Amino acid sequence: QIQPSISYITPQAEAVKHRAIEGSAFLDFPVNKTIIYPEYRRNTAELAKIRATIDSVRNDDKTTLSSIRIHGYASPEGSYANNTRLAKGRTQALVDYVTSYYKFDTKLITSEYTSEDWDGFRKFIVASLEKKDDILKLMDDSTLDIDKKERQIAQLAGPQTYKYILEECYPALRHSDYTVNYTVRGFNLEETKEIIKTRPQLLSLQEIYRIAESCQPGSEEFNHSFQVAATMFPDDPIANLNAGAMEIQKGGDLTAAKKHLAKADQKAAETQNNLGVIALLEGNYDAAEKYFNAAKAAGLATQADANLKELKRKKNYPTK
Repeated sequence: QIQPSISYITPQAEAVKHRAIEGSAFLDFPVNKTIIYPEYRRNTAELAKIRATIDSVRNDDKTTLSSIRIHGYASPEGSYANNTRLAKGRTQALVDYVTSYYKFDTKLITSEYTSEDWDGFRKFIVASLEKKDDILKLMDDSTLDIDKKERQIAQLAGPQTYKYILEECYPALRHSDYTVNYTVRGFNLEETKEIIKTRPQLLSLQEIYRIAESCQPGSEEFNHSFQVAATMFPDDPIANLNAGAMEIQKGGDLTAAKKHLAKADQKAAETQNNLGVIALLEGNYDAAEKYFNAAKAAGLATQADANLKELKRKKNYPTK
């Protein structure tokens, strides 16, 4: 039975835990108008959606609102000049609505606008139209005036398809994306153990690690902590290194361990050591020896030496 020495890394504390909630609102405006009528069409629900996001941060004793960003878009229908006016005016109308509703300092909210959402238009064409290649070619023609381009797309699509674009695509391109930025206070171990069950996004990598540290290695809670860490911080090298280590410790299929370790820092001694453990478990002794020596050279002498001894024992072990 191989008894490898597996490496974990203690994450650094986040100085400030910055978090954000993103959403999109689809406000309805009368044709060519830039004034928000809260009762108009679906505006009641769309404005309530924005307020609910802001309130979820404001009314929580764990979080502090730091800023709000609003980005308004108009659709390509009509002239670019008029769409610029609409996108700018409608974005400002939403900024004014939020500022006055909450009596916010105007410095809290920043905004920008995009005159015509051609990126969204492109996604729709790619996903929804069968004859899309010619339209996409037209979209990519940088020599064409933007208004002429929109008219030519309408002609190319034909009356029936263009009607479909007008009804199904363009309304969705008139949207206001909003980002509510906030900070989160620090938590003690008991709080962390409760929060991980319902709102893990509020935790730092270090706070999640502290849970694992307080558990029996290999226990369900220990394993779950590292899985949550890798889910919440999917691109973080340390979260992946630790999740990979946990998967090795669990035993069984090493596919998940390899996937996590591929996202870890490849130069780190701990990564080299854990890759060596996988090679050892898979019977690839030459590779294992290289990994352990690399881990030792990178400063992980105790664990690497223990694993080199284990490797030697395994190689000399008589096979039946």
